[in-house]
Amino acid sequence: MALVVAFLVGTQVRSPWESAIANSHADPLVTAEVTTRSLGPRTTPVTGRVRLGTDQTVLAMGTDPQVVTGVQHGAGELLMPGQVLATVSGRPVIALDLPFPLYRDVLPGDEGDDVRVLQQALAALGFYTGTVDGRYGEGTARAIEALYAGAGASAPSPSAEADALVAAAEDAVAEALAAESTSSSDTGAPDGPTAAAVSARAVADARTDLTEARFAALTPLPMSEVTRVGAEGATVLTVAGVGTVLGEDPLATLRSGSPSVTARVDAAQVTAFEIGSTVQTTKVGDPGVAHEATVVAIGEFDTGGGDEGALPGRDITLSLDDATGLEDGSDILVTATGTAPAVEGLSVPVVALREDAGSTFVLRDAGGDGSGNSSAIGPEDRVDVDVLATNDGYAIVDAADLREGDRVVVSGSR
Repeated sequence: MALVVAFLVGTQVRSPWESAIANSHADPLVTAEVTTRSLGPRTTPVTGRVRLGTDQTVLAMGTDPQVVTGVQHGAGELLMPGQVLATVSGRPVIALDLPFPLYRDVLPGDEGDDVRVLQQALAALGFYTGTVDGRYGEGTARAIEALYAGAGASAPSPSAEADALVAAAEDAVAEALAAESTSSSDTGAPDGPTAAAVSARAVADARTDLTEARFAALTPLPMSEVTRVGAEGATVLTVAGVGTVLGEDPLATLRSGSPSVTARVDAAQVTAFEIGSTVQTTKVGDPGVAHEATVVAIGEFDTGGGDEGALPGRDITLSLDDATGLEDGSDILVTATGTAPAVEGLSVPVVALREDAGSTFVLRDAGGDGSGNSSAIGPEDRVDVDVLATNDGYAIVDAADLREGDRVVVSGSR
């Protein structure tokens, strides 16, 4: 009997070794109490990347061979709308402020968005005063001629076929007028009035054909003679030298836009940055290269990932007035320098904050004591919060459904 009792007792007793094995598979729940505290602004730097502008490659287009015969704007110079970048095979490449590059030669009678933006660009330079209607007519052709004259270049010529049609139409008008004159002198003949009417109609038709031929022969705009820049121009980074025979190599590389910095920040950091606020930047590895920047945009929440394995958070964009000592793609430290007052309110540890595509939230412990004996966490325990400030590992939050003394989940699960 004693042996039986001893066996039963032994089956109910767990050794320390057995307890350790069981606990090694557990995911303990760690919670923290919601308290009231006051936090000052956070100044921990975040890492961003410099972009000195948007680079654009200018390719030579047109018939072969493409030979650089002149360079009007060299490397380091600012190319403005209406100016000539270079001449290729004797023809200019003129900069225009266009939202997209021309995708066809623009000819008289053409209609479309490309004609509309072309008219807008010419109007901005003071060359076009007509209605911006997206139709290439006489007013647009005259503006193109003024553009070339202003750039010190000869305007493009119509095609040989268009010129031939004009010449043929002019001859037809002359012949019709001569026939009309002859028929008018024979009005005494029985069929004289009928012949005169026929001649008059022939003259009218010939003049109509001439008008149409002259319209078709208005000044065109080859897309090979236009490159795109912004209203503030673009800096020439590289340009092929005179005598270069262009193949697949570009004619030039341009950079437009202002220097900027983009940095990814999480919910605990974004409150330190406000649009319009000034921040301090220092180059990673060279703290002597320091500049002030201005916060100009704060993006929507991004779940992260991608090719570079970005962390979840929001992208802040900064404008740099001075980029001395910085290269395109440089890593840079960004530190908020504002003197915002301390914020007081409900606080939770920063590590308790969670994010998804729509908002920032915490998980409230359903049991409330963090002992691991409370009921499982369910959807009702998600509490959306607005982060007002972060510092020293804590965040001040605004949440209608959160109270002082509540417990929020820091890590683990039930």
